[in-house]
Amino acid sequence: MGSDGLIPPPGKGLGGPFWLLLVPHRDCQKELRTYRRALFGGGLAGAFSFPEAVPLALLARPLTKEEAARMGVLLRAATRAGGGWFRAGGNLLTAAPPPGAPRRGPLAFFGPRLEPDPARVLAESGLIRGAPVTDAPLVAALLEEGDSERIARGLPPPPPLAFRAASLACCVITPLDSGAEGLSFRWRILPGVWLPSCKKTGAPA
Repeated sequence: MGSDGLIPPPGKGLGGPFWLLLVPHRDCQKELRTYRRALFGGGLAGAFSFPEAVPLALLARPLTKEEAARMGVLLRAATRAGGGWFRAGGNLLTAAPPPGAPRRGPLAFFGPRLEPDPARVLAESGLIRGAPVTDAPLVAALLEEGDSERIARGLPPPPPLAFRAASLACCVITPLDSGAEGLSFRWRILPGVWLPSCKKTGAPA
């Protein structure tokens, strides 16, 4: 993709597949991290197994800046009715494609449900050239799918998270040989593109 993609220039490239993520501003990430610590302290091994972001799609190649910019405009426009904000409203549990292969069984994403749902907005837009995630939370943890519903029922609700500033970025995730079996990954989030300001899309400032 070279320097026009959301990936380092030739010579510094990474193999796919690539996760497309919506990465909230670091202030929101701090609040989510606190929630993750509470989940981990409660025995949830997968509380730090995925980036502090919303998974939007699995892609064979990274986005170009132009593709990311179009998606960013669409996502910002979707927040117009809410004053430009993404807001958390309870938790969401949804099946997850394996972040990295190989692994033994399926996983589930667990975390705050956002309104509007950025994954659904992009999945319905037709802009994704890959495997979109139709419903996805701001991930606080990965759960083993076989036990996910039972576990999720006993977990605390998320804090009242909200953010305007966020970026679209691609990420490469690979499994680790050590750590919690089937739930240990490392990732590299590549340089992203910020969503446009509310003023540029007509959302209330």
